[in-house]
Amino acid sequence: MASLYHAATTGNLSEVRRILRDPSHAHEDIDALTNGKTTLYAAALQGHSEICHQLLLAGASPLFAVKGGTTCVTAAARSGNAACVTAIVKHHTCNRALINAADSDGYTPIMVAAMKGALDCAVVLLKEGADPDAQKRDGTTALHWCVWQGHLEVAKWLR
Repeated sequence: MASLYHAATTGNLSEVRRILRDPSHAHEDIDALTNGKTTLYAAALQGHSEICHQLLLAGASPLFAVKGGTTCVTAAARSGNAACVTAIVKHHTCNRALINAADSDGYTPIMVAAMKGALDCAVVLLKEGADPDAQKRDGTTALHWCVWQGHLEVAKWLR
C-alpha cells in the first residue's frame, strides 16, 4: 500500500483510483500504517478531499487515530479544507463521538478549525454536532483559540 499512500499524500487522484481498481491490491489492508499514519489520515492532513472520498468508498475507516489520538477529522480540520472535513464526517461510520474526539493534548477538531481560522470547516463540524464548548484540561475552548488568533468570523459561529 506504500504506492497508494504516496499517491494519496501527493494528491494524485488518478493514481489513487487506478490502484484502488487494481485487483492485485485487493488483498492489501487499506488502513495499514505508513510512517505512523493511515492513507486516509495522510490524505486528510493534506486536504485532498476527493482522495479521502475515494478511500472511504474503498473501505478506509475514519475511526483510526494516529499516535497521540489525533483522528482523521482533526487532520482534515487542520488542512483547512471543508470538503475534506465533509467527506469524512458524512461517512456512515463517522459519529458525534469521533467529531468531538480530543487528542492526547486535549484538542478537538473544532478547536483546530478555530485556531486555523478555517470558518468553512468549523461550520461543517458545528452542523454535524461538534461541541463548541468542549474544553481542554486547562479550560480553553475553541472560542478562546479563535479570539486569541483573531479569527472573529469563526467566533461568531461558536457563540
